[in-house]
Amino acid sequence: MKKLLFIFSLPLLLTACGIGKYNVAYSEPKDGDRARIRVIVPTVFNAYRGVTAFPNMQCLTKRPVGSGHVVGSYAIGFENNLNGQKIGIPASTFSEKKGYVKAETYLSANQPVMFTFSKPNSTSESPAVSGTTRMITIYQDSCFARVVFVPQTNADYELVFTSETSCQFELNRLTVDQGAVSAAPVIQRNIEICH
Repeated sequence: MKKLLFIFSLPLLLTACGIGKYNVAYSEPKDGDRARIRVIVPTVFNAYRGVTAFPNMQCLTKRPVGSGHVVGSYAIGFENNLNGQKIGIPASTFSEKKGYVKAETYLSANQPVMFTFSKPNSTSESPAVSGTTRMITIYQDSCFARVVFVPQTNADYELVFTSETSCQFELNRLTVDQGAVSAAPVIQRNIEICH
């Protein structure tokens, strides 16, 4: 009986170890040339897995030191993140909106950084026949997006995932001129194929 119990518990143990290995918050650089970024995702319980940062990466092969979750909506296995952290990035249109989870963090400047955003399949309900109260469940496609860019020293950025259905995001550099904050799109690098 003990052997049988061990055999059944082993996959659960391995799964838990796998989650523990990857369920870590992004590790911010403490010194050197740095930039700042605010990452924003809509608040939808268990619909978003969240955003993970991979420092000094242009393609995804293995997890580099310091990689981890920046922000997320508390899906299982993605609880550890920097939700709510503020480090003084100027306010923007999105940063003031309700219904979004936000986190601000430092990046190492002048080296590529990759952000990945993932969302599992989500569901919504719709009338089975027009005019009826009977509902059917509609399964929407999952979303997986990668963003790679090179942050500049002392620059402020904002990465906003704006749509779960079409997997859209905006990456802007924020600047302040006479108290007014403006946002300019950032040129992204092509995502390279890892060998």
